[in-house]
Amino acid sequence: MPNDRIIANKSVYKSIDPQRGDLVVFLNPANRQVNFTKRVVAIAGDTVEIKDDQLYINDEKLQRRKLPQSTLDDIRIKIRGEPLDGEIFEEINGNAKYKIILAKLPHDKMSLNFAKITVSDHHCFVLGDNRNLSWDSRNFGPVLLATIKGRADYLYYPAKDWSRFGKISK
Repeated sequence: MPNDRIIANKSVYKSIDPQRGDLVVFLNPANRQVNFTKRVVAIAGDTVEIKDDQLYINDEKLQRRKLPQSTLDDIRIKIRGEPLDGEIFEEINGNAKYKIILAKLPHDKMSLNFAKITVSDHHCFVLGDNRNLSWDSRNFGPVLLATIKGRADYLYYPAKDWSRFGKISK
């Protein structure tokens, strides 16, 4: 969420590569002074495609389960002063489960389709959890593993909402 504060594990990727479902912190390819936090959806050797707003990894459509609207109500995101309207899902990507938001008009800015690509060695493909409003690998391509600074593991702020405080699940 905007203005969240996280603790990233900067040593985890010294011995392993990012896995599907990891929330990674990496250098913004367009401005290396800025960090981005996005979800790894595919790793080296995987194919990625988006057809009709559905994510396909290795030619298999990822399953997702719609969550109650109250889940989105609890988030209370505003975009340019307007409340975000959309649907929230739990997406299942291998062993990982995580929440994604599919915004509705006027906030559904991303195309519903992305042509199939294969993720190169030493790269991963990342998407924002707010799928229709995210600047991610659909825009700048797969992320070079060397630019990943760590895995977002804990949310510590804002403390006013203790329900979100603690370990970030995947």
